[in-house]
Amino acid sequence: MDNEEWDLEEVKRLKKRNLIQANVIFLFLFIGVPYIASHTTVSTMMTI
Repeated sequence: MDNEEWDLEEVKRLKKRNLIQANVIFLFLFIGVPYIASHTTVSTMMTI
């Protein structure tokens, strides 16, 4: 098995990017979806 050198700066950058993406998705799920659902009537949902 080959021993690889890990680029710690790139690993940190990728972990930070992954964390930010997850936070944005959860922010949309917990704020965006209820907002859209509360401002959408049943008649407009039926036309989709």
